[in-house]
Amino acid sequence: MKLLNLSTSYFAFLLFVLITLWAVIFYYQMLDEIYDSLDDGLENQKILVIQKALANKSILEKTAFDEGYYTIKKVQYEQYKNYTESYRDTLMYMLNEEDFELSEIA
Repeated sequence: MKLLNLSTSYFAFLLFVLITLWAVIFYYQMLDEIYDSLDDGLENQKILVIQKALANKSILEKTAFDEGYYTIKKVQYEQYKNYTESYRDTLMYMLNEEDFELSEIA
């Protein structure tokens, strides 16, 4: 009976280590998938804004964020040529919850 207890505890420890390792890998893979999905949504939103601006030039005159949930500003080519897109978190006021929450922006 002692050998059975020893082998059972060995397998229980091994199972605990494997499940812990799997949980850590799963957690980081899910975070990566969530951020990738958010980035794809932001990229899609950017494309829609660009298409609207190409179709209707008056959109380029909007300066307030609340007029369309985006702002457009002119930049010089020297500023743009070295620009790389980045996405970051920011606090946005959510009316339905009456509180500030994290939201990703480009």
